[in-house]
Amino acid sequence: MWETTGRVPKQTPRDVKEQVLSIKAEHETWGAGRILAEMERRALSDNRLSPAVSEPTIRRILARDWSKLAEERRREYRQIHWPATFERGDLPWEAAPACFQLLRLYGREHKRRPTVRMGRWYWRLGEVAPGASELDKARTARFLAGLEAAGHLTLTWTEAVEAWLMAGADKKAPDWTVSFTKDPDQEGKVPEAALEYLAEKARAGVAIPPEMSRLIAEREGRPPTGHSQGP
Repeated sequence: MWETTGRVPKQTPRDVKEQVLSIKAEHETWGAGRILAEMERRALSDNRLSPAVSEPTIRRILARDWSKLAEERRREYRQIHWPATFERGDLPWEAAPACFQLLRLYGREHKRRPTVRMGRWYWRLGEVAPGASELDKARTARFLAGLEAAGHLTLTWTEAVEAWLMAGADKKAPDWTVSFTKDPDQEGKVPEAALEYLAEKARAGVAIPPEMSRLIAEREGRPPTGHSQGP
């Protein structure tokens, strides 16, 4: 079950909450009932099971999360549309070419339109890593956008992505999706696949950010570079 009762606070899966907020951002006058109907319509269109979510749950998300978002934050949940996204200032026109690339990729993968937040990250990644594949940029942008939306975009995560970019983004990106797990103990942790990737780069002499070096050293049971074992 996605919801619990009693003294334990009710929890909603991240993807459900993100979908509710995204639909609300696109249709600000809609209430819980219409949002639920749209979620069910999308599930049917994508040949997926209907979301196991109720109107009260959606109402709670709107009251607890949407109502507290500033207008600037609400924009981040909108889907990218040309030219509206750029005309109303959700993203600068300079980001349009990168966003079109992302829209084409989503179309090929039969997915929904990306959000403004994801488009911004995809644009940023393209600026610093033009040689990275579209899929790697999209996966990494989705990863960063998800962490940012959940409030988990810490220095540890940004340095992990930075290390991948520094090591040569033309190489395949680590499996960031490992971080999207229902296990709360895994929230905010760098995926094992990413640490292994960065450890290999460090052994090859590639400069790795200090925080990543520390995590790799802890993983391998040794002191960080530049630190001694002590007497």
